[in-house]
Amino acid sequence: AALQSVLVMKQDDLMNLQTKTSRFNQLRQQGLIGDADREGWVEQLAASKQRLGLAALGLSYTLKTPQAVAVAAPDAPTPTDAGLQTHDLEFELNNSHEEDLLTFLNDYRTHVKGFFRVEACSLGSPTDTGLKARCTLRFFSVPDSKPSQVAS
Repeated sequence: AALQSVLVMKQDDLMNLQTKTSRFNQLRQQGLIGDADREGWVEQLAASKQRLGLAALGLSYTLKTPQAVAVAAPDAPTPTDAGLQTHDLEFELNNSHEEDLLTFLNDYRTHVKGFFRVEACSLGSPTDTGLKARCTLRFFSVPDSKPSQVAS
């Protein structure tokens, strides 16, 4: 009876692993798990601009240093490193209109590999040719393994 119970538990564990592995692999292919595709994120900005024929819009960007996200457990006195990282990609489009910006963001989301959200966007500095759009896109990534900590 004990061996049968262990066998059932192991079979349940195997089934759980098999179902979760496909979702894990899907998240890896979509860019959430593994090495962050920072170069690809930046290259896709220019590609989206080119693809949409927005050559008249000046584009500049800054990709900030990755930041670790600390998670606070209910009983823990201090937050711990969860392995999750955020990467802020700030860009500026000159001479754009609201519609240009929305089209640009939609095209970018469709083609970029990774999970992000629009953290902030502002439109200002109006001219005869359009507005200056400043946006921050926050990407999320979970490295495959945590780097080893060096004792000092």
